[in-house]
Amino acid sequence: FRVANSPVEFYGNVVVSGTLQNHTAGSYEASIFGSLINKGIINNIIYNFTIDLYGDLYNHGTWTNYDVNLESSDIQNFYTYAPVSMVNLDNTNQDGILKAQTNLMFSGVDIDLFDDTLAFDQGSELILSNTAFYRGKVINEGPESSLPLVLDLSSNSYIRNSEFVSDSIILKGTVQIYGSPMNFHGNVANLGTLTGFPTGTHTAYFIGNLSNLGTIKNQIYVLNVYISGNMHNEGTWNNTNTYLNGTSLQYISMSEALETANFTNLNGSDMMAVSDLVFDNTDIDLNGADFTIGEDLNVFIKDGFIRECSMISNHFNLGMSGSYCRDIAIGNVSLFGEIKTYLTNNTFTGDVVVEGTLSSSGFGSSTVTFQGNVTNNGSISNSTYVLNVIALGDLTNNGTWNNYNTRLDGTADDQHITLVNSKPIVSQVTFDANLTTGTTFAWAGPSGYLSAFPAEFTGANTQVVSFLNPVVDADVGEYYCSNDAFDESRKIYIHSTSVPEYQLDLTLLLEGPYNGSEMNTTLNSSDNLPLAQPYYDYPWIYPGSEAVGSIPSADVVDWVYLELHDASSAGSADESTQFDRLIGLLLKDGSVVDLDGSSLPDFNGPINNGLFVNVLHRNHLGVLSATALTESGGIYSYDFTSGNGQAYGSNVQTDLGGGLYGLRGGDADKDGDVDATDYDIWASEAGNKAGYNNTDFNLDTEIDNKDKNEAQFGNLGISAK
Repeated sequence: FRVANSPVEFYGNVVVSGTLQNHTAGSYEASIFGSLINKGIINNIIYNFTIDLYGDLYNHGTWTNYDVNLESSDIQNFYTYAPVSMVNLDNTNQDGILKAQTNLMFSGVDIDLFDDTLAFDQGSELILSNTAFYRGKVINEGPESSLPLVLDLSSNSYIRNSEFVSDSIILKGTVQIYGSPMNFHGNVANLGTLTGFPTGTHTAYFIGNLSNLGTIKNQIYVLNVYISGNMHNEGTWNNTNTYLNGTSLQYISMSEALETANFTNLNGSDMMAVSDLVFDNTDIDLNGADFTIGEDLNVFIKDGFIRECSMISNHFNLGMSGSYCRDIAIGNVSLFGEIKTYLTNNTFTGDVVVEGTLSSSGFGSSTVTFQGNVTNNGSISNSTYVLNVIALGDLTNNGTWNNYNTRLDGTADDQHITLVNSKPIVSQVTFDANLTTGTTFAWAGPSGYLSAFPAEFTGANTQVVSFLNPVVDADVGEYYCSNDAFDESRKIYIHSTSVPEYQLDLTLLLEGPYNGSEMNTTLNSSDNLPLAQPYYDYPWIYPGSEAVGSIPSADVVDWVYLELHDASSAGSADESTQFDRLIGLLLKDGSVVDLDGSSLPDFNGPINNGLFVNVLHRNHLGVLSATALTESGGIYSYDFTSGNGQAYGSNVQTDLGGGLYGLRGGDADKDGDVDATDYDIWASEAGNKAGYNNTDFNLDTEIDNKDKNEAQFGNLGISAK
């Protein structure tokens, strides 16, 4: 049947069982005011054949004419049991409603819906071969809407300026995106290839989740992908730009590497990794997002960078190769590979373990701040440029640590440096006191004020002191800063696993307060004991800041001062053999305890010769152990009370009766002798309520004859020097 006039009008439903075409004389047009049911052939012959269709479209045969115009202002249904292949299918009347009652198959067609909607009522697949789909909104809303909407494109088909809406959308074949916008509403799974058209830059928006099980890539020009939901990759994903543009938490997972050139979180919304993540040749810019990493997951970044985010986790592993981080905060992480940092705003929180190399990038100097504790089992170093480290927590070094500067910058809690297996910190180590008062400052260490060692320290009389040499085992001990406002900084302790830590178990008695069975605790019970150690002035000049909030036990008698010597004999114990100084609390039974009132004082070794202890009290003569202390289970013990010969020298201790010996009282001027000068000092103050006074030899808070008679006259002429 040939149409030889324009227009030829058909009223009613038309069934083509043979061939419907134009006459060979020219291009002609047929208007069908009903449904067109093709069971045969509809085609052109020589010229073009146009059909204006006002009813439904059925195809069981071959349909290859030039134009089909959809003209109805009512519902038009599509039934394609065989592919439709007209050249152009145009929805020329946008007042109508287009409905698919089967899966739709088009081959070699330019489809233009002119911004109208195609709704799948039955079926859910749009199958395009060598077909262009323009300006349409495709939705899945019928009885089969629980099925995914499937877009299956092949043979250079593409979709342009269109929108697809379904709870679930599946992309198959090669889906080419042309132009912008191209919107997918729902959860999309790409099983084929999602790419851009070969000409120009193209953009697809996914308003929902996007899972890639196939390929997402450019094709000559740029493909941009925007995702407002979650993203998952277990295929190939290497387009130019992938943007997260959600406004709430977005989940990220992958089993294959993400190779998009730029991965950007446009809104800085929260993100969460729920699988291991691998970024290959990807620049990651998260615009300040909180990026939560699941516990013990792995994140690896190769040949790219990551910037502007907070990576939050109970613990995760971060590896890098040929990459760097910039303006990020990373928490509770183990670092592998080559972690390079750029500029100054890179912060690590929680516990950090360096298993690989942490260094500056090749673009310039950088600064890393550790707000928690850091353990280095790998390398912390400069690269081409300087790496500075600021540490607010504790440092443990079991690797190579030789960056430019490492600054301990805590403010409240004590800080600790631990050297494992004698591994030094070669970086210039700096301690910042961070005191807010005072105008003059003094740093002290285990051997006294650091200003006495100008070859080892610089800035010892400022807020900031620096080691001039690597930090090694010999530096083990306690460091702190004091000022002229009587404030003290936090303590900084250097430890070494190669330098044993020991405890000290001493027993000694003071003659003055001894009552025949134990020592009186009158200073304590009358609230006259100071809360801070009293050995800061001459002759001890001990700079330690030991203090308590309250006296920890009712059994405390007084403060004592201990000097530790590593010497071959008591006679060789002098300033050159002293390696540590301690403050302890003396209890009424003669035991010396730490500031908690119960535990033993501790100190660092090693002891290469023998340990000798010099015990000093503010108004009793000091005693030096006559023999080296014995060690058992890490505890060095010595009992001064068991004999006069337990103290080095002649008749240094006094006999307290009952086989016990104690330190002699009466040294008011603290010079190591009991002589007339001490008597004169006592006489000048006798009769006064002492409180806490060096002339109160029996420690009962009063200066009276008991002090003179019981703890001074019997000791006149005795020297402990």
